[in-house]
Amino acid sequence: MLDDKELIEDAIDVNEESKRLGGLSPFMTIFVLSLGPLISQLSSSYYSIMDTKMVSEALGTKALSAIGLAFIPQYIVHGFGLFIYVSITVKISYLHGKKASGSIFEVVIDVFKLCLCLAILVPILILPLSFPIIKWLGASTETTWRSLSYLYPITFGFIFTALFNLLLGVLQANGLSVQFGIVNLITNLIKICVCNPIFLNRLKFDVYGSSLSVIVAEMLVIPFIFLYSRKKGIIPQNFNYFGNLLSFSSESKSAIRTGFSALIIQVALTIPSGIIQKLLSLSSHSIGVSTEVMGVWHIMARVYHIVTSVTSAFVSGFLPAASFAFGSEDYSRLGTLFLITNVLGIIWSGTTGAIFAFAPEKACALWTKDHTLSNWIIKMVPPSVYTAFLTPVRACVSGLLQSMKQPNKASWLNLVGQLVLVPLIGALIYISNSKSPEAITWSYVWSDSLTFLLALVFLVDPLRKILS
Repeated sequence: MLDDKELIEDAIDVNEESKRLGGLSPFMTIFVLSLGPLISQLSSSYYSIMDTKMVSEALGTKALSAIGLAFIPQYIVHGFGLFIYVSITVKISYLHGKKASGSIFEVVIDVFKLCLCLAILVPILILPLSFPIIKWLGASTETTWRSLSYLYPITFGFIFTALFNLLLGVLQANGLSVQFGIVNLITNLIKICVCNPIFLNRLKFDVYGSSLSVIVAEMLVIPFIFLYSRKKGIIPQNFNYFGNLLSFSSESKSAIRTGFSALIIQVALTIPSGIIQKLLSLSSHSIGVSTEVMGVWHIMARVYHIVTSVTSAFVSGFLPAASFAFGSEDYSRLGTLFLITNVLGIIWSGTTGAIFAFAPEKACALWTKDHTLSNWIIKMVPPSVYTAFLTPVRACVSGLLQSMKQPNKASWLNLVGQLVLVPLIGALIYISNSKSPEAITWSYVWSDSLTFLLALVFLVDPLRKILS
């Protein structure tokens, strides 16, 4: 009689998963597995533009300010979603590579239990921290409370975000990248075409209508992803492995450690932006150009998204492919996948960075044609992207470390490279020249360069493994 794990092996078409994750050439593997994340990034960018426009038209510019001031806690919540996504993606791909698919369902259920735990912890952790953070960024009391109201759906409804990321991770880890992208595209269209018009225009909700749209759209899509995943046999048909809520298998603990590094990376990327924003605010206030400088700061955030979004899609495609190769002990393929992802990322970030560096005013006309901002766009945008071509290396090395079951090193790379260097260099520049906002943006040139060198140091050990 077959035991449970043998039954699971039968339920999952191992050859099919192996073909998607490791059966194509390295370049085609990265290309195919990046299609879904690329669709997701492009649709998310479009949603961001439309959401900004719809909120502005329905509630005015003060509403946009309230949402913008909530970005630190909002992106930390996003980090908890990545925690779930990376945990499941890396581990399932690795198990497919190890030919140990019998453990996959147990990991899926354990990460589901993690979702339930985080659904309780996220509002408890995030909301008490949000008020002082938003006030520190310079918000009035009224704006602070509006920002908090924007965070309520995101935090209290995190269970839907967690389950959404769990199911997306399962799709991507099984090589179903196009389906991954289609799900994200449909979700963003629901936000734009259904939820936002109802909540903002018909029901006249305040800023929380925008964040509620996100949660409701995810809630509506989850059942369809679940049913599709069950039909494909890539999630459990029952909950025989559930057990104690706080008990996890050894494979699941390994998955959670890897996913936790993604949360650390997100925090390391988010907090420095808040500190730079604060330094720019102080510097611009001192010379009476706060409105112009902070307006350009918001444009810089959108420039950064364009420069990094496609690279992020390539890294997202790299993660399951690299984890599969590492599980298969095919280190030559792992090295080739890493090299291809770096080259693709450098080409994209270098090309787009050069456009914004050398034609900033024309390129930034995507978001504004306000001539009062032109002088500051020319001063501030180029330094933020001069070294953009170096940033994919850090992201790729982080992904390589995660796929090789070295999440602690991935965390340290980003903690030192982002959480320490960016604000430290920004603070030193501010102290030396407090009346020059444009000088503060040069902190990205220095931090990108030093983080690139740091990433090369962290790359030494994985390279020894790959080349051995």
